[in-house]
Amino acid sequence: MNFGKPFFINLGQEAIIGGIKINFKDVTEISDAPKLDYSPSDMEPYAEYDLVLSTNKEQKTLYFNSLNLDGNKERAFEWNEYEIKVLYTEISTMKLIINKKSGGK
Repeated sequence: MNFGKPFFINLGQEAIIGGIKINFKDVTEISDAPKLDYSPSDMEPYAEYDLVLSTNKEQKTLYFNSLNLDGNKERAFEWNEYEIKVLYTEISTMKLIINKKSGGK
């Protein structure tokens, strides 16, 4: 795997890109949540995800909801010298892209 290249990761899998390790640690399926254009009969299932990032020195867990709650907009996070984007989520898989921040080593 390379920086700047999208990849899929499954629940329980680990991926290593450069000096960062990504672990899709956990997912909790929630039965129903309102869509953006909410009406009481318009509910859909979603999930809450735990993604663990680590280097030789540090570790951080990112917590976020399914992309379907926000009209399938990607999620973006920054940690240390990395930018992490969640491009796609399903109950047991997600699509990510990892970049080094400008000026990163």
